[in-house]
Amino acid sequence: MTEFIVVSGAGGVGKTTSSAALALAITHTGRRTLLVTVDPARRLADVVEQPLGDDIVGHDSVATLSLWMPSASTELTRIAKETMSVEEHQAFEANRVTELFHAAPAGLHEAACSLSLGQVAEAYDVVVVDTAPSEQSTSFLEAPTRLRHLLDGNALALFSAFGSGRGVGQRLVERMLDRVMPAEVIAEGAEFFRSILSVRTELARRAACAEILLAGARHVVVASPSEAGTQSALMLRRALEARGARSRRLGQAPKSVMTILNQATGEGNDAKATKRALRHLSGAHILPLVDGSSRHIVNALSRELVEPAASLLSASP
Repeated sequence: MTEFIVVSGAGGVGKTTSSAALALAITHTGRRTLLVTVDPARRLADVVEQPLGDDIVGHDSVATLSLWMPSASTELTRIAKETMSVEEHQAFEANRVTELFHAAPAGLHEAACSLSLGQVAEAYDVVVVDTAPSEQSTSFLEAPTRLRHLLDGNALALFSAFGSGRGVGQRLVERMLDRVMPAEVIAEGAEFFRSILSVRTELARRAACAEILLAGARHVVVASPSEAGTQSALMLRRALEARGARSRRLGQAPKSVMTILNQATGEGNDAKATKRALRHLSGAHILPLVDGSSRHIVNALSRELVEPAASLLSASP
């Protein structure tokens, strides 16, 4: 079964660079590895110094490493095309509400990427996920569950029935909406939700698959030596450990959490700051300051992470 490693951290701590170095280190163990970023900032291409887009591509010098920088808009189109008939997909893409969703409202990026990851993961031994900054990283982990609950509930049926005038409560809601938006927009919104409703079973299956994969994920928290970076990492690590405790209560495997202290980033980067950070982040693996191009830095840091990566993957999840 594919192993998932989710890399989290505050903004500016070198999370994407650390993710790339970790993924490269894992390839030294002989595992086929996919490195994917679900961070809307999409910095991965700059870090690996290789053009990336919405499709998975091979690393230009490491045969067992693949790279992916998906966008929510493209993944929404891909999922619709895979789950709908040709006519349904054409109508879906022509809907003005779909255009709004293509603008990637909050939460859509995580949901779309998590659904797609579940479909491609089986081709790899390990998937390393570079998440958005720490305040959004847990959103990615929770996205499949939130989506499954939405699909299992009655909200889709309610929204898809707008315009039908069924029930006193629904007619009241429709009259309220009529005051703030044109009737044709309400009609297109209902059509949008009917499209989702028609493929609800398949979307729920994909959400459940992604939920299972992420439930057993291992975690890496990246921190900088600065006081703010250390505190952010501590809070994130506690949140991930709490998720692991909840998993144990539900009979699922607990999560392994590894911490990386990246000395190449953050304010307060000196020996004193590193020593202070290590008092709080016990067991953290220290990445040294490395000069050079982004690719040179990733290569150098990957050598520092070969043993920690092997230990993380060999540990019980």
